[in-house]
Amino acid sequence: MQTNFDIIPSTFGRYTTLELKNQVTGEYLSVLPEVGGMLHCLELEFSGKLIPVLDSYKNADELELTLTNTYKGSNLFPFPNRIDGGKYTFEGKENLLDINFPHEKNAIHGLIYNQPFEVSKRKVSEEEAFLELQYISDGKLKGYPYKFELLVQFELNNEGIRVNTIVTNKSDSNIPVGNGWHPYFVLFDKANEADLSFPSKEYYAVNDRMLPTGNTTEYRDFNSIKNLGTIHFDTCFSIDGHGKQVETIIKNKTLHAGLSVWQETGNNKFNYLQIYTPLDRSSIAIEPMTCLPNAFNNGTGYTVLKPKEVFSAAWGVRRLEIK
Repeated sequence: MQTNFDIIPSTFGRYTTLELKNQVTGEYLSVLPEVGGMLHCLELEFSGKLIPVLDSYKNADELELTLTNTYKGSNLFPFPNRIDGGKYTFEGKENLLDINFPHEKNAIHGLIYNQPFEVSKRKVSEEEAFLELQYISDGKLKGYPYKFELLVQFELNNEGIRVNTIVTNKSDSNIPVGNGWHPYFVLFDKANEADLSFPSKEYYAVNDRMLPTGNTTEYRDFNSIKNLGTIHFDTCFSIDGHGKQVETIIKNKTLHAGLSVWQETGNNKFNYLQIYTPLDRSSIAIEPMTCLPNAFNNGTGYTVLKPKEVFSAAWGVRRLEIK
């Protein structure tokens, strides 16, 4: 049966990609199951023209060379951001992670960003393309000796995309869970041109190793839309959400194009937001997170899942037409 949406296998060097595609508009989302279920490319239609909205790796060599510096489009589980010295204690047991950010002496961005996922479900219809990827841990990940099932669900519809992370505790004990995503957005030549708003309440001060100090400062400068200019961010914010879906807005008035990057808030949801502007200012990373950096040590925001309990949190991107 002919449908408006399809899921099309393709290649990215030595990797397989799966493209969720709108056959009518040409809009598509591509993911890399073999590389942590990575959110790879996204093109959306604005005024009849397809525009790339994600900064993605140009080829497989660049991906392999720079993945652990940039983490473009990566799923950050079981913790986003940093763990101090790669050490944490959970329910009386000390766990040691690899220090994969040696210049800071931290572990960073979780353990599954380079793990292979399997396709567990796919569905296409007149309204959407839906893809579910699965990763099952046998409890042998270094520094995270817990069994779990992780599902990532991707949807492409007529408005944009939805990404849902579902984690089931398969261990006989409790497990600590944090999640985040690391998309870099491009809707401009330079980030300085972007108009931006996000629903921050306060930001967390960090030390010279980018770990929260415990001090916070109220920050609402971008609660309404304003030009980013030369402002630099590598900053975690708490979000005014109150259990509702909230959004970060990016606009490019020249292109008459905008994006709403939305995230669920509430109990065990994306109640934090990291904003990062790379030094070359070619993009803006907008990172929904369920917990604070170093959460397994400072106890802020991470979820404790009991055996058989399930964690689920969603975020996504909607197209905005700017008059």
